[in-house]
Amino acid sequence: MKLCVYGASSSTIDKSFIEVGEALGRAIAERGHTVVYGGGAEGMMGAAARGAKEKNGEIIGINQAIYNPDNNISNIGIGFAIPIN
Repeated sequence: MKLCVYGASSSTIDKSFIEVGEALGRAIAERGHTVVYGGGAEGMMGAAARGAKEKNGEIIGINQAIYNPDNNISNIGIGFAIPIN
């Protein structure tokens, strides 16, 4: 099952949200599901992707084509990136 995680992409949110995001990503991956999210490295969505990566989960990032993926998503380990216009 592919589960979309949508939340803050800001790095200025409270650390507790980052911790919850990472736990959510780990839980999704542990159950064999895929994290689908906005493709960024920061905030709660980035935390969910990192959590999934910790558990070797599949990660799909969907991101506007105007962003440079090398600056934003490559350090997460996304298995599949979908650029959109």
